[in-house]
Amino acid sequence: MLRRIQTRRGTKAALSREACVEAVAYAAYARPMKMVSLTLVVLFGLPAAAHAQDYVRPECRQPLPAFESQRQARWHRRFWTGRCDDLPMLKCVQGKPNWNTVADDLRQKAPPARRAAVMAQGCALGHLIAWEWARPEDVRRIDTADLRRYLRLLEAAPDVEAGLRDVERQARAQLAR
Repeated sequence: MLRRIQTRRGTKAALSREACVEAVAYAAYARPMKMVSLTLVVLFGLPAAAHAQDYVRPECRQPLPAFESQRQARWHRRFWTGRCDDLPMLKCVQGKPNWNTVADDLRQKAPPARRAAVMAQGCALGHLIAWEWARPEDVRRIDTADLRRYLRLLEAAPDVEAGLRDVERQARAQLAR
């Protein structure tokens, strides 16, 4: 039913032509309001939730719980990509570091035989940290200063996997507070 299409802004999920025809036919048979909402989806694309993981590197994509707000979704995207789209200019610094780049750097530091394991460990850590860091400032338990500290620890660790375990232990301790 869903297929991938390439656009100028990257790969997106889209309904196949057959699925669109079937959906419109069903909507015409069902209540009129369903027709209006389905037509909007067909004409303007899928809701944002369908594209939610497009910005996360492919090795790290996993199902996410619903975001608490659109703002959390935008900060989550900033964590992974470094892009500040639709975020306050005075609060968001665009660029590096971002977790897609950090995860790749960690993989490159690892011995070739351990790279897949390091990437899996780095992705899991990224999801653990990103979800909390993207929450509103008054409730989050991991802030930007923590991210900087975690990054310094990862860069200084002689063993990548040990560094990832150390940062994960610290992040989980902060989440338990």
